[in-house]
Amino acid sequence: MRGTAYTVFEGVKPRHGSGSPGVLHNVNGPKGNIILVRLHGQKVEYTGVVAGMSGSPVYFDGKLAGAIAFRMENSPKNQSQA
Repeated sequence: MRGTAYTVFEGVKPRHGSGSPGVLHNVNGPKGNIILVRLHGQKVEYTGVVAGMSGSPVYFDGKLAGAIAFRMENSPKNQSQA
C-alpha cells in the first residue's frame, strides 16, 4: 500500500511525497496503535521529518489516515559528521 503526505517546505505551495505504512501495536496502551509511514520523495529524503511538519496530512487510497506527529528515528543525513 502506498500513501501520500502533503507538507510545505517553503512558501505556501504544498508538496507531496509518497509513503509506505506500518503499524506499531499497543504502544499507547491496549489498542493504542500508531501508524508509521516511511516517507519518500526528493525533498523529504534530503531533510527527513523536521519541526514544522507536524499536522501535515497523510492519505491512503484517497482517505485521510492521520497527520505527521513526530519523527521516530534520526536520519543519518541530519547528523553531523564526526
